[in-house]
Amino acid sequence: MFSKWVERSKARSLLDELGVGSHIPKRLLLLTAAQEDYEDAMTEEQALLGELKRSEQHGHIAEQMQARRNIRLHHSAIQTNPTRSCCAA
Repeated sequence: MFSKWVERSKARSLLDELGVGSHIPKRLLLLTAAQEDYEDAMTEEQALLGELKRSEQHGHIAEQMQARRNIRLHHSAIQTNPTRSCCAA
């Protein structure tokens, strides 16, 4: 009986190592997707803030206004997109 249990344990360990038959809980998949969305949103926001900073350094009022508008649109998109709800402040 013990030897059968050991063999099953070895087989299970091998399957786990190979990734065969593994089941990732849906909750973890959703958390991973939310994290990726969060990282994408933060990357996009950093780029938009960079545009705003460059336009302020050059003193281009029209570009500053456009950059601020893009930032507001980005924030609005984050707040209305349920997959990015983790990012909404």
